[in-house]
Amino acid sequence: MKTFLLFLLLGSVAGAEQDTFLKPERLREVSLQNVPLKKGERIAWIEMEVAGASFSAVHIPIDWSFEAKAPVSGVALLKGEAAHGAAMPFTTESFQRFVTLAFYDYGEPEQNFSIQVKLGLFLHDEKTGESDRVIELPPACVILK
Repeated sequence: MKTFLLFLLLGSVAGAEQDTFLKPERLREVSLQNVPLKKGERIAWIEMEVAGASFSAVHIPIDWSFEAKAPVSGVALLKGEAAHGAAMPFTTESFQRFVTLAFYDYGEPEQNFSIQVKLGLFLHDEKTGESDRVIELPPACVILK
């Protein structure tokens, strides 16, 4: 009897997982392109804030850590940073199709969608020493496909 109840319970859990009403209507991949980096600058961290979608997948560059937060009041947040200086890339090549966004139909039009991306940049110059700056990427640098 106990075995029967266990199978029944496992079957209902497996069925519930496959029959969820939270299925995305569409997925879009995010890439960063034409980012205005100064000569010798490296990307130390990234922060992405998305309204009207949620994060479905993140492709992590080598030696980076990421934290993705579910949408709270419709806004999802992703933060990532290089664990070591050697992992800070000089280009955005590691950020091609690195995030997949899921769009759900909650009866709201996609006009409510927005995305903001900030990069923390690090520069080591032999003459002036170390410096860092934060840039907010213009929409032309954040590509959705």
